[in-house]
Amino acid sequence: MDAAQFTTILLDKKHHDLKKMEHKYHKENIQEYLKLLDISLWQKIDLPDFNGNKLVYLPLDLLSLEKAIKTLAKNDTKKGKYDPLSMEEEVFSSLAIENIPSSKKSIHKIFQGYAPNQPEVDQIYSFKKAIDFIADPSNIITENNIFKLYSLLIKDFLPDYSQLQPGKYYRNDEVFVVGSPMIHQGLNHKLIPEYMTRFIDYVNREEDISPLLKGSIIHFYIAYLHPYFDGNGRMARMLHLWFLVQNGYSHSLSHSFSSYIYQSRTHYYQSFAKIEENHSISKVIDITPFLSYFISYVYNKLEENPNDNSRYAIYEEKLKEGMITLKESQLWNYTCSAFPKEEFSTKQLEKEYAQAAYATIRSFVIKFEGFKLLEKSTYGNRIRYRIK
Repeated sequence: MDAAQFTTILLDKKHHDLKKMEHKYHKENIQEYLKLLDISLWQKIDLPDFNGNKLVYLPLDLLSLEKAIKTLAKNDTKKGKYDPLSMEEEVFSSLAIENIPSSKKSIHKIFQGYAPNQPEVDQIYSFKKAIDFIADPSNIITENNIFKLYSLLIKDFLPDYSQLQPGKYYRNDEVFVVGSPMIHQGLNHKLIPEYMTRFIDYVNREEDISPLLKGSIIHFYIAYLHPYFDGNGRMARMLHLWFLVQNGYSHSLSHSFSSYIYQSRTHYYQSFAKIEENHSISKVIDITPFLSYFISYVYNKLEENPNDNSRYAIYEEKLKEGMITLKESQLWNYTCSAFPKEEFSTKQLEKEYAQAAYATIRSFVIKFEGFKLLEKSTYGNRIRYRIK
């Protein structure tokens, strides 16, 4: 294959879809193209596929990650802290991805410190404890700590047939992921301990790769191995965040990655399916489709997160200075949860919150407008507020 044809295929917008490439450029040419990728362009990852071969990816436009790196690497002196509103959305969206129903109101109450008072809220409470666990920088990523995270997040909410055997960290039988159009069989259960040991070594090794890309590789690999009977998706997403926190990106917990994944979940699952389909042709696990997905649909969307700006810092500063009362703090947290983007009136807030008098609410909106946390719009004789 000459350089011109190789370049033509590489620059084709559909080059991540080997099936379409075979139809367009013929099977023989694509096999030659794959051999050249192996020699010249594929970057190898020190993680094995099910046949013991290293995973690979194509070089990506890392310049597109610059904004995300700046956003997630903000200095955060409040170690172990996170933006509760973003993590409330993380809980809601991560559960929604798995088709597990939850209530934003219940999630908000748990993050406000209320104890669970009904069985369906227990899972939310455990999710919060899992976030507290990964937010603590002293909880490094080890096999034992991964099992602790799994125990907090998943274990107590599985039926008996999905439980791990006593004393075991991983499943002891085969598992299949069935979806449309994807059917994926997890790694042979006898190999999981060996593969997870290598995985943990990879996680904690310093490498010449962007931590944002490495976090995405970690995310993919847990979903690929499927080391548990259930809860692999939630564990993959939490390990992704945990890795970033451990590597100086604690501001990752001021964003809900899962909310972006939920909004683009069709593309999320398609990226996994495309890797499987390409593997049937190339015999190589090239995870470029998943990395490209994460850059396009998550990392490059982060600046749109309404919770990631100076608003949270202003609120924390005023609270520390004693300028916000307990009642106003509760009102602010409720307002952020109930009206994240929508306008509202003082009467509407009084009716929906129902735990503060109108005078308190009126004083609250005036004070928080002065803090530049709320902005006011006037429509004739009607006044509406919006979180700034």
